[in-house]
Amino acid sequence: MGWSTCGGACDPAFAWDEDAQANFMVRTFVLAAAAGIQHVSYFQLEDKFDGKQQPWGPAAIINDNLTPKAAYYAYRTMATELRDARYAGTGPLHQPGVFADHRFNLAGGGSVRVLWKLDGRQTVNAGIG
Repeated sequence: MGWSTCGGACDPAFAWDEDAQANFMVRTFVLAAAAGIQHVSYFQLEDKFDGKQQPWGPAAIINDNLTPKAAYYAYRTMATELRDARYAGTGPLHQPGVFADHRFNLAGGGSVRVLWKLDGRQTVNAGIG
């Protein structure tokens, strides 16, 4: 999987910005875990050809100059927080097509929830504790 950050330099069907790329990456990994998929690969680590090969040249999580994109930090945070975690189903805030609330149980005890709203923004009380 992968999303190009070519912006206005390529066809609008492929024109995502770095924040959208990071958002889609986390959602895809979480939804894959929810579906029981055990391995997901991201295409690609570093942008290719100074971003000139559209639309997939700039699809990586690290720029040509080796500076991280937002997706790099999103991946690092997700991998750290969900290391050795097992998908545990949806949480009480989950509303299909509106709001996602996915729970993970951690190997050493405890849990992590991954939340997102499908359209726009919303502040919620996730009831932590």
